[in-house]
Amino acid sequence: MDTKKSLSYQHIVFALLAIVVFYKCMLFHNLCFESTPEKLNFGFYLPKIAVSLYIASFAYLFNRQWWSVVVLLIIDTWCFANLTYFRANNLLLTLDAIRMAGNLHGFEGSIKQYTDLSSFVFYISTALYAAAIFIISRFTSKKRLLVIFSIAFGLGLLCSIMSGICLFKNTHDDSAHFRYEYLNPFITQTELTEKEWQKERQNFNYVVRHSIITYAVNMLHEGRQEDKIRQRDIEYTDEEKQILSKLAGTNTTDTIVPKYNLVFVLVESFESWTLELTDKNGNPVTPNTLKLLNSRPALYCHNGVSQTKHGVSGDGQMICNSGLLPIQSGAACMLYGHNTYPAYAHLYPQSTLVNPCSNTWNQNAMSKNYGYKKQLTITENSRYTSSDTENWWNDSTIFSNTIKDIRLNAQTEPFCYFILTLSSHTPFHFHDKSYNLELNGNWSESAQNYIGAIHYMDRFLGDLINFMDSTRMFDNTLLVITSDHTIFVGDRINDLVEGARQDGISVADGRNYVPIIMTGAGINESRVIDEGVYQMDIYPTILKCIGAENYYWKGFGADLNGDYEGSIYQSRQIHDYKAYELSDKLIRDNYFGKL
Repeated sequence: MDTKKSLSYQHIVFALLAIVVFYKCMLFHNLCFESTPEKLNFGFYLPKIAVSLYIASFAYLFNRQWWSVVVLLIIDTWCFANLTYFRANNLLLTLDAIRMAGNLHGFEGSIKQYTDLSSFVFYISTALYAAAIFIISRFTSKKRLLVIFSIAFGLGLLCSIMSGICLFKNTHDDSAHFRYEYLNPFITQTELTEKEWQKERQNFNYVVRHSIITYAVNMLHEGRQEDKIRQRDIEYTDEEKQILSKLAGTNTTDTIVPKYNLVFVLVESFESWTLELTDKNGNPVTPNTLKLLNSRPALYCHNGVSQTKHGVSGDGQMICNSGLLPIQSGAACMLYGHNTYPAYAHLYPQSTLVNPCSNTWNQNAMSKNYGYKKQLTITENSRYTSSDTENWWNDSTIFSNTIKDIRLNAQTEPFCYFILTLSSHTPFHFHDKSYNLELNGNWSESAQNYIGAIHYMDRFLGDLINFMDSTRMFDNTLLVITSDHTIFVGDRINDLVEGARQDGISVADGRNYVPIIMTGAGINESRVIDEGVYQMDIYPTILKCIGAENYYWKGFGADLNGDYEGSIYQSRQIHDYKAYELSDKLIRDNYFGKL
């Protein structure tokens, strides 16, 4: 073949490859953010053009072009993973999130909820590209063109440098605008200063303007920087030392015997607004929970702020057990599973974690560190595999096994049971669909499945409540019901708003909370707290109720059942943004292991 024909082939492959990569960048942006610039925007297009030219330039270096199909498939997988993670968590993948992927252990089925035909368009475009270069290769020859490669490579590199400079100036400007609705939903702004609020976020301008492909380099870089930060020596400021002198003392585990038993039900993804909702016939979604609130003295907070971060359910479990808050990045249960954690379960001679899926969130190690002597979980011969969710304990099995275990084994007091539920876990299909309710209003399919799952949970929670009532357990047992975290966050809140607006439900304003309910021994009068409170308040409230307020770790929160003047907010010794910082240090330092 003559040189012109060879040159023509290389040009065509270069052009096709550049167009396909650019298309993938634009497709990912549109699927995530559902928007394009209204006019030509240099800062928006430059990174996407740069990476397209950079990758396509290698078409001039290799004789065979099938390497480009492999590269495109890698890009497709990276985009697919980020798109799925973004739809689930409103956040792009981080290095810590990738490290925790092996912790799914059967939750892979949840991914299906966040994928549709659009998710596979990336792979379809690669297939079309492969077909095109196959056809073209039948009519042309191939020849190295190092000069043209060098020019294209240099042009892509130059554009990359220029885009990097533009993005750096844009994202490090003190006046840079942060778009909260597209960023990490696991931190609330309530008490954060603007500086702290921005610090906790992925910068919207960076995420949107940058190419999803070149973002991978930044993700790895930021991940390695986080690793270096974790390895630094921990130093406490004078202010932090003063706070710790009030909240942490000498380990007193052996000298405290709780006055009351404790049964703690941590309901998966339980949101407060479900307690307001009724079906078309006026029947409440959570009749047993409401009956509990109305039939006996109870503390009820309907505006509990979820404080979980990247560890999600693992974080929620840690906050409720130890009163500590999540680390700044990653999940403490995965990165610091070897640590010593203070927790009220250490005080109980008989303590059981009821766990429907023991391998998730490093449960086997963490349950021991929280002080649980036993796990009530799936037996070895029926344990699920990564593709089998049929053997998981649904909420019916969870509560029936708990009641059975209490009857057989809870003879020695005091005792503690910490019950994890599962059926309301996303994608909300781990329950009998006959519990789905016919609702008023225009509720999305996802919302209807979620509401059905909460209704299903409440049905079998009612069995536990009736058992405790019939055996007079409430006379000497504190029952706590709350949630590990909210689930409809970020853009997912839109699944609720329309139906909630038509039904007159509080979540119509776009804000949702976890409920905090305490009743039984230690709760002598009914109290409804309308003020916003935090998950970190649960731990110190339990300590006070069970007579363990002298435990060596007091927690960061406020006693919700105590006497306080004015608002709970005003009575706090430490606010949540400072508690996050100090808790991060305590966990990374294994502070309680040194006491």
